[in-house]
Parts: sequence; structure tokens; C-alpha cells
Amino acid sequence: MKTCVVNGVALEVQHIPGSADLAPIVFLHEGLGSVAMWQTRAGHWPEQVCQATGRAGWVYSRRGYGQSDSIPGVRGVNRLAADYMHQEAWAVLPALLDQWGVHKPVLLGHSDGGSIALLHAARFEVTACIVMVFGTQSGKTETLLNILGWIIECEPDDAMYVMPSVDMVREFIKTRVHPMLRQNPRLARHLSGDRFDIKLQAMHLPEMT
Repeated sequence: MKTCVVNGVALEVQHIPGSADLAPIVFLHEGLGSVAMWQTRAGHWPEQVCQATGRAGWVYSRRGYGQSDSIPGVRGVNRLAADYMHQEAWAVLPALLDQWGVHKPVLLGHSDGGSIALLHAARFEVTACIVMVFGTQSGKTETLLNILGWIIECEPDDAMYVMPSVDMVREFIKTRVHPMLRQNPRLARHLSGDRFDIKLQAMHLPEMT
């Protein structure tokens, strides 16, 4: 396994050979991805893309993913900050590109990786010649909140959102759902004012839970 060290953190890296005359592709994985998770039944997708385009490629696992260094206490004291994708795009990725000698990459990102690609391209316009993204984290939460608001107002019924941890549920209710209800006059009328409207992992409205 090849690794590159950025700020004392060893990151799993894979290099895919290709033409030196074409900009290499840098593959940025999703929130639960890694170098290995690009594998499909048909083979290793980054290798297939590079072979089809004639380009070289770089694939890496972010810290805490794949064979890269772990993050001790990631669910506690070292929980990822809200700007973790900004830090990846503006600090980690530039350091890796510098180590690889890549100046004009083709950034190909999936989900979180797509957002990282866009953030990097927005700040380093000279270094990114092409950005391809799919499933980025750009507006997904707002879409979910709009759907929830529509259900509450138009089709009241039981609704459940599933998240990875209880802490994330509490934070989401506190910082996103409850403010949305309070700030929207049509939705605010569904709040009874009773302290049991909002519990630790659930919200109880008159016609739905």
C-alpha cells in the first residue's frame, strides 16, 4: 500500500499510470468511501475510467477511511467539524497535489467528494481545469427539510428520518428542524408550545410523530 503524509497523517494512495500529456484524474470518494470502495463487480472503476480516457489517475482515502490513519474519538472529542469538507478541499487536497506534482487535475468527486471538488475549484481556479461531480452535498438537507415541511402542512402523517447516531438526530432537530418550524408562520402553528413537542430523538406534533 502506498501512502502520502499530510500534516503528520498517513493517507492511503493509489496511482494509476497513464499519459503524461493529459491532465490526470483525481478521484474523491463519498462520505463512506475509500480507495477500495470504488470497486464494482466489473472491476476497479477508477482504473477503468483512466484506461478509457488514456489519463493517469490518483485515488486516495481521506483520514478515517480505508487504510488511512484513523481519527481517535471521532464520535466524541474529535468529531468532524462542520467545515471538514472545506478543510479537505483547501488544505489536504492541495498538499497531496503538490506531492504528486499535479497542477491541473481533472477532479472527479462522488457525494462528499463532489462537494470537495467544487470547493477546491472555487478557491484554486488556476489548478482545476475540469470538475465532474455527482451526488454532491449541495442542497440535499434543504430538500429534505422542504419535504418534511410539506408533509407537516399538507399531508400530516407519521414520518421518520434515519441518521447514523442519536447525537446527530438531536443536533438536526435542534439546529435545523425546530428553527424551520418556528420561523415559518404556516408551520409554526403546528407547534403547541408544550415542552413535549420536541424530545431528544423525536418531535411530537398534533397529527404526526
